[in-house]
Amino acid sequence: MQIKLRWKNDTAAEMQMASMGVKPRIAEVLIKNIDLEASLKNNARIDCVLNNERVTDYANGMLNGDVFERLVCLHLGGNKFIILGGNHRVHSAKSIGAESVEAYVLEDVDEQVRVMLPRMLNRTHGIAQDRKEAIQSAILGMERFGWSTKQAAERMVLTADSITRVKRIQDSAASLKAAGIPGVEKLRETTIEGLASIKFVNVRHAAARNIIDCGADVEQAKDLIRRINKSTACESDQHVEVADWKAKMGGGQKELLQHRRPKRTQFLGCLTRWEGLLEKAKSISSFQITDKNEQADTRKRIAEVCKKLAKL
Repeated sequence: MQIKLRWKNDTAAEMQMASMGVKPRIAEVLIKNIDLEASLKNNARIDCVLNNERVTDYANGMLNGDVFERLVCLHLGGNKFIILGGNHRVHSAKSIGAESVEAYVLEDVDEQVRVMLPRMLNRTHGIAQDRKEAIQSAILGMERFGWSTKQAAERMVLTADSITRVKRIQDSAASLKAAGIPGVEKLRETTIEGLASIKFVNVRHAAARNIIDCGADVEQAKDLIRRINKSTACESDQHVEVADWKAKMGGGQKELLQHRRPKRTQFLGCLTRWEGLLEKAKSISSFQITDKNEQADTRKRIAEVCKKLAKL
């Protein structure tokens, strides 16, 4: 006896396909024409797991007359199909002897749809992607297919903030590894995220190396990052903060002394600040020096400084 299964519209899947610009047709698809093995590798999940317990539950529901959402299939040409959404449902249908399933059938879709739509569909069906896996799918969509953060959040049913945070952590970790810093994998996510807030790349790398070398815990690492970000906008001063912190942790006294010597960045930073001040100044009174004697003394000091700079 042929088993007749009951199907209904899948509103969530229709919205997801529409967001990708896909217009499917509805058709009965013979199970024998579906490549079940290839369907399990449809990108919906990292581990491509088929849950036997879920297959059994669905099969019992189908035998009891329960109504299931249509599958989503990709037509490969001729009589060949693969599943983009609905592996558990098609395996359940096959296990009870059904010959066909009702599906939204897609034709001639691009790589973005083939890679990302199964991930999107799996957020609401089968063994749904967990939050961590869904965020990785969202980031893949952003990096590979140019999704905006808003699009990624909507399509993967996530918050934009959660995607932004994880991407910031991953980008920061990748930057540290690219710099050849050993032991980056030992750092906690909160520490890597904090390091990303440090403006100067060299300071960020120095901070990471020292946190790893000193075996600092999360709170100690947070203290260093806080001290750096509260420091002046001068890169050399921030290096001094790193060296101070390392000395406090029980090492790096020689490094600390080296950093406290006048450095190129410190000197150039001072010149830049002086140039900015002088550019804004119309006269000595611009610096709120109004006393005539003090003005004369200040002019003399400026002249002496200019002479010394000219001799460098």
